[in-house]
Amino acid sequence: MNCGACDHACPGRCSGGACQCATQSASNLVSNGGFDAATISGWLAGDSNVAISLASLDSSGCASSGSLFVTYQGPIQTMMPAHGPCVPIASNTAYDMGGWVYIPSGRPEATAEIVVEWYVDTTCSTLPDSNRGVSMPTASTLDVWQYAHQEAVVPPAGTQGMIVTAWVGRLADGTPPPAAYFDSLYVTPAPGRF
Repeated sequence: MNCGACDHACPGRCSGGACQCATQSASNLVSNGGFDAATISGWLAGDSNVAISLASLDSSGCASSGSLFVTYQGPIQTMMPAHGPCVPIASNTAYDMGGWVYIPSGRPEATAEIVVEWYVDTTCSTLPDSNRGVSMPTASTLDVWQYAHQEAVVPPAGTQGMIVTAWVGRLADGTPPPAAYFDSLYVTPAPGRF
């Protein structure tokens, strides 16, 4: 996980001590998970207190790519998501999943995580009674890309769909609006990465 510095990892390749532009694998189920198409098409704010936009900051430092910037503008201590589209999946398949999260400075009470939510239908309209998903939290470390992931996750029996969500929250009431960047998001049949 070292590319030019201790604990400096890359979503893609490392060459000459620097991260190279990451290319999304064909097996990645997250459409435009690297936000390489200069768009966040398909991503929606999960609440009126959430703002989302395309940012130029990229987890690989790639000038031709970007990331999803999510801000929670509510006043109270809670977490709110942005989410991608519903994707059909197989419940008898193991998946590797994760992505990269960056919490900018100036928001010391911010927290962020990637969550994959399971659904019992292919339109993602009905959550299961239990085991609703997989949470991949990050530390509240500022100004560094953090890799959040889970390996070989098998969805619960009866799962037919999933939605990848990017959660941002505040750890205390009344602090500056918490925000985070999300990039190189992936869900792939195991073994796999972005």
